[in-house]
Amino acid sequence: MVKHASKLFSTKFYPYTHVQNTKRKIHRISGQYQIPDEIYSCVDLTVGLDTFPIERNIFDRQQKFTDDNVDSLQQQLKSVDVIIPELVIDYYKIPNVKKTGLPRNDVSQSSIQYRPLSSKHILGVRNNQSNPDLEAFLDVEQMSGINPLAENWFINYESGVNPDGSGENFYTTILTLNQLDHLPQVLSISYGDPEIGLCKGFTGDCNTTFNSNEIYIRRTNIEFMKLSMRGISILVSSGDSGANGFFETNCTNKIFYPEYPTACPYLTSVGATQLIDIEYNNSEKLPRACSVIIPPVGNRNATLAHCISNGTEVAVDTGYTGYTSGGGFSSYTSQPLYQKRAVNKYFKLMKCQPPTSMYNRRNRGFPDVSAFGTHGFFVFNGTYHTFGGTSMSAPLWAGIVSILNSYSLKRTNKTLGFLNPLLYKMSEECPKCFNDITLGDNKCPDASYCTSKCQGFQATRGWDPVTGLGSPNVEQMIKYINRLLKKKNYL
Repeated sequence: MVKHASKLFSTKFYPYTHVQNTKRKIHRISGQYQIPDEIYSCVDLTVGLDTFPIERNIFDRQQKFTDDNVDSLQQQLKSVDVIIPELVIDYYKIPNVKKTGLPRNDVSQSSIQYRPLSSKHILGVRNNQSNPDLEAFLDVEQMSGINPLAENWFINYESGVNPDGSGENFYTTILTLNQLDHLPQVLSISYGDPEIGLCKGFTGDCNTTFNSNEIYIRRTNIEFMKLSMRGISILVSSGDSGANGFFETNCTNKIFYPEYPTACPYLTSVGATQLIDIEYNNSEKLPRACSVIIPPVGNRNATLAHCISNGTEVAVDTGYTGYTSGGGFSSYTSQPLYQKRAVNKYFKLMKCQPPTSMYNRRNRGFPDVSAFGTHGFFVFNGTYHTFGGTSMSAPLWAGIVSILNSYSLKRTNKTLGFLNPLLYKMSEECPKCFNDITLGDNKCPDASYCTSKCQGFQATRGWDPVTGLGSPNVEQMIKYINRLLKKKNYL
């Protein structure tokens, strides 16, 4: 295969191994290459020729505790608040499907606890369930907590789709998914790279001698569009480094670094929120997860906490969570028609903005929506963890969309598919369908890199590039979808 590739591209491939994994060998070129004249006009881009796979940026913030270290935590007067599925279901007015079932569902309620993933629903490389990845655990548990009746798929191409796991990720993965006959109805993605770094050897694996960031993004967007046209809803974390992007450090750069693929216009970008003015559950019958530490009050020592039961929802803040929600405007992709009105309203309301030289307000704005991104609770290999980040928010929305899909499937035999045109239309016609987040900003990329120089956007009424349209009121969304389908004579 290497011999044929060398001949095809008129170049030479060399074998490489990593210093920490000498058993794994990959082949890359170290010079120029040529594309045959016969196919040159048909080629959009090339991938996998000259750069090397490196670790992706995963959007989560973790804190762990176990039964064994509760006493030590008490002695250190540490507090751990948790948001469990019961709060999310109550706060966002989500139907409790364990009690009510779904309008259309083929899974019996008796089979939902500890249901293993079907082997036919596990795709990709390095999917050893005996040695699971923590990031995958938190995503699956957040989705399952919202809709335990849904069947979960696990798609892991890690650094690519080559047999050894190497290679570029976004384009190749989505291209591969589009070639499959059967796919899940909802996809959740919790990682990303800066748009500006996709084809410069920063994290991507596309060749700088032929391609550019813009070409790569344009071609990958087409694959996301194809996936959406198949009726699949795609939810992607907006990032945990504010408007600056994780390519930034001390807010000294003169432009923002928006994330990809969350800035793609054919998927739904999800930002993060937090609760302030927190209230706790004082019920005597609490889930085991609620036995954690709360802060000391007055002269009273730290005690075991109750789960968070309520609060006021605002954009995440570095002073409280250590990060801000990714948001802003794509550097390469123009603004889709479905959000133009919402974006224009934002700029009419908010006169004080970052310097226009730092971003292009006429390009794709993100996030589209938001959800809780702090105090998430999950269990990993018998150990309890709390975590936060937009990596929590996207799978929460994925679980919600799987419920909304069931209502659409019952009446139309179709999924909701690409969500954004519906969501922006819904925000205009049903303001109660969203919890409008009006407090917070995304100026600081990280608590460690928060200075007076940091620029970003402010949350306000309606859509904003911090929390999007807001968080969901699922009860109202279901009513709206039913009304909409009735108008279209589906009922």
